Amino acid sequence: MCVFTRFSFRIYLETFHIARESNFRYYMDMKNAIENFILDGTACSVHRFGATPPDHRLPLFVMPVPFPSDDMMEGQHMLLDDSVDRGCIPAFIIVTFVVANWNNDLSPWPAPSFFKGNEDFAGNASKTLDWIMLRLAPAVQERFPIGSVKGIIGGSMGGLFALWAIHETDFFSVCASCSGSLWYSGFVDYLQNRQPKAPFIYLNLGVQEENARNQTFRQVGTATRRAVELLQASPATQNVVLEWFPGGHSGHTGSRFARAHTWMAENAR
Repeated sequence: MCVFTRFSFRIYLETFHIARESNFRYYMDMKNAIENFILDGTACSVHRFGATPPDHRLPLFVMPVPFPSDDMMEGQHMLLDDSVDRGCIPAFIIVTFVVANWNNDLSPWPAPSFFKGNEDFAGNASKTLDWIMLRLAPAVQERFPIGSVKGIIGGSMGGLFALWAIHETDFFSVCASCSGSLWYSGFVDYLQNRQPKAPFIYLNLGVQEENARNQTFRQVGTATRRAVELLQASPATQNVVLEWFPGGHSGHTGSRFARAHTWMAENAR
């Protein structure tokens, strides 16, 4: 029986290599096949989960993060590496990129801030999505054995962005939204008037999130349930799943993302 192990082996730097070619710079960790690079001024990291057999292509999952993801992704390796190596989970590749302005660059359209004194949401998600499709994915695909299957995953505003993205393009066939900010102004209405272009969609939420003090945040449970209803009713989807985890918005983050990554790998087709 295949089960997750909490620890496999620590990630450590065995080989450090720097290569410069135009604005694409590499820092390579050969032990666990992690490569950090800078593309167009954006810090990115490629994480390979599992070995790549000859002539075999792996799915690529794109993941926006609010800050460098070394610690978070090390936790994912510790949770998933052993199961992937034993064949319990299909192999896959993740590329993370640090979002310069989390609220502005991942919001699908302008919206007022719900905190007094904070800047409003700028609605620059379309620029971010174009950069992923035209710059990031091709750059990774040039250097890694990437197949035709691509997915997108994110948490919080990143989860909102992921769900929005699969309604804008068929570039991705699998999507995961972890505690997605589906309370965002107008988002449920948007879903009611659009069809998803990805057939495989995974969502998770903390059971305490809809009990938040902030009135806007409290809407996330209702909005997520309605989103799942719409997605499951769509003729374009084949598998839509919502899972609930203990805690609030930031509880059990590692387990949530490990489950999402596993689900995506199992449904990457």
